[in-house]
Amino acid sequence: MAEHGGKNLHIVFITQMLPRDLVSIVTGRGILHITASDLRLHAEDIHRYFALSGCAVSDEEAGRIAGYTEGWVIAVYLQLRSYREEGALSVASGIYVLMERLVWYALDTAQQTFLLRLSSFRTITQRAGLRGSRL
Repeated sequence: MAEHGGKNLHIVFITQMLPRDLVSIVTGRGILHITASDLRLHAEDIHRYFALSGCAVSDEEAGRIAGYTEGWVIAVYLQLRSYREEGALSVASGIYVLMERLVWYALDTAQQTFLLRLSSFRTITQRAGLRGSRL
């Protein structure tokens, strides 16, 4: 497929980690290779992302966000939501805390139940005190 030569043919392979020898073969043939670092946002990207969303953060704050989200897009997005809703960056200890606070707890019991029923898992372990997390 890589040697097809068609100008309008674009093939995307999504795979787990490739062995080094295969990576060198792929990149040596002019095929683009996207790694996790290509998908991470840096402080400058985060600063621009917040600005485009109508929220101004300092360079220092953008650096802090990059530091504790490791540039992971969904974590940066949750920080933006937290900033919008609370007027300050979240000091939550992790992505799961942000997801619970900004997404899960914002749902009513019927919405939570609906999402839990969509799960392909037969059972779901629930922590004590989670509102509306029963099937």
